[in-house]
Amino acid sequence: MSKKYYAWKNRDCQGITPEWIELTGKEFVELCKANKDLPDEEKRWFYKLPGLEEGDDYLVMECTYENFLKSEQERLQRHRKIELWECFECLSLDYKYTDNSGEEYTLADIVRDPRVSTEDDYMNLALYAAIDLLNDDYRNFILYWIENKKDGLSDDRIAASLNISRDKLRWMYKQVCDELRKIF
Repeated sequence: MSKKYYAWKNRDCQGITPEWIELTGKEFVELCKANKDLPDEEKRWFYKLPGLEEGDDYLVMECTYENFLKSEQERLQRHRKIELWECFECLSLDYKYTDNSGEEYTLADIVRDPRVSTEDDYMNLALYAAIDLLNDDYRNFILYWIENKKDGLSDDRIAASLNISRDKLRWMYKQVCDELRKIF
């Protein structure tokens, strides 16, 4: 796997039909060092475009500041998603454990209420962890929606409390659900 660096030939093009030049690793490092002393509006921004398959080259390409922020947000979201799933492990309710006194027990023996489905608890935990990965607007909206639904409010009442139409509320709900599906 190798890295390839590309910059705009004309840095003022702002990504609109750019002509590209390939940089060496040394040229790229020098450009990054020069960037450190510049104000944000004069800096040159780059994002990493990974290969599709293991062993592919990946590209580091110049972009606008807005595209850099978007790519950085996506990178952080992918990283958080990986961390989220690494913290869960499968446990069998029937696996036998032994305590310090030598007595055997199973997780099913210590579940707080046999009528509560631990699968539901797990799904709620995973859902709220996924909600934490959403941007602030989506996260605040869905948490507000969930709390009001728990209180028995209709979509019309929730929409009225947000000063939006019912159609707008449903559209926002669909947008958030689409984002959550991407995470799951």
